[in-house]
Amino acid sequence: MNPIGPRARALLLAVSLICAGAPAALAGQASQTAAESSGSAAGAVYAQADRICPALADDDAYGPPPAPIADPLEGYNRAMFRFNDAFYFNVLKPVSHGYGLVVPRPLRIGIKNAYDNLLFPVRFINSLLQFKPGKAANELGRFMLNTVFGVGGLFDVAKERPGLKPMEADFGQTLGVWGFGQGFYFVIPFLGPSSLRDGLGRVGDLAFSPVTYATEPFTPVAWYWSWAARIGDGVNNASLSQGEYEAFKNAAVEPYAAMRDGYAQYRRQLVGAGSPCPPPGK
Repeated sequence: MNPIGPRARALLLAVSLICAGAPAALAGQASQTAAESSGSAAGAVYAQADRICPALADDDAYGPPPAPIADPLEGYNRAMFRFNDAFYFNVLKPVSHGYGLVVPRPLRIGIKNAYDNLLFPVRFINSLLQFKPGKAANELGRFMLNTVFGVGGLFDVAKERPGLKPMEADFGQTLGVWGFGQGFYFVIPFLGPSSLRDGLGRVGDLAFSPVTYATEPFTPVAWYWSWAARIGDGVNNASLSQGEYEAFKNAAVEPYAAMRDGYAQYRRQLVGAGSPCPPPGK
């Protein structure tokens, strides 16, 4: 039985839904300390997470508690945590709030769906590299259905079909499947929590991502257009998750440690069992 209880795992998922893929993906997943508050804001997040992913309420889903991730750069990491926190509250939150007032929520969900559909090669290639042909077939089926019948991916019609639920696959996860450990923990400015393995994995995912290339095959897009698309996706994601980072901070006794430990555990779980739950925004 894992000492991180169901409420902590619910918050772990909810926080992971905040800004995945955003320029300020400030929230990792919460550890035991994050479960020690039961305020109304946190309670709403727990309830949302339970609806999204009942699997995280299973005490046996995570297995025995692993050793904590190494944090030799803690001084730097805490400084970057504070920087990202300030960036969220002073820049990303007001910008995404204003964006949400202008763009209707159904359209924002459609934009997110279309962007996720565009990143199909990242998930498909990594599924193959993880020697999981069934997962790769799932991604291919989802891409074809959503592209043809979902208006280029604006609508996620595939998720209603058995066996075609959205899943996660990235190169950091692939390296873990190959046997590479997480290495040490570090916080990336604007991007949030990571590890040595996942940081290297981001480079691989950039190579697999269509956003990196122009319409002509293998021709890199001017860097500003590529990053403009990623920043736009981040703002869109944040507009769909207003209030969840705040609930995480209110529920965590020590937000930095909660983010670090929860992020490490969540990534271990993805490597060990794949993603039992839909990615953010689904």
